[in-house]
Amino acid sequence: MNSFKVILTDSEDTGSNENVPIDHIGPPGGETLLAAIHREVGENAPDKAKIWATRAIFSQITHIALIVNSSWIKQHCCGLELFEQDYQRRTIKHVVSSFLMHIQSADWEKIEGV
Repeated sequence: MNSFKVILTDSEDTGSNENVPIDHIGPPGGETLLAAIHREVGENAPDKAKIWATRAIFSQITHIALIVNSSWIKQHCCGLELFEQDYQRRTIKHVVSSFLMHIQSADWEKIEGV
């Protein structure tokens, strides 16, 4: 949660992105997640789709982590199934499975070509 606070805190914009490599995946640990996706789908999906899946999966994990760890949610919603760890774990498994099936399908190319 502290890492998210640092990332989301407004700070002075230096306007410099000189230290960011041109092929930067995006999220911290993105390269590790991308490698896992590549091991899972192999050559059944284009590299561009694997990078998209890496970012999309990371976004879902981040969303869940931020919502579940907010003090307001903990105070008002802690008894709901949506906020139980087992439910969140299953949700992430479904999200990952869905994204991986999608990037290997013809639908990926249809949407990407729009």
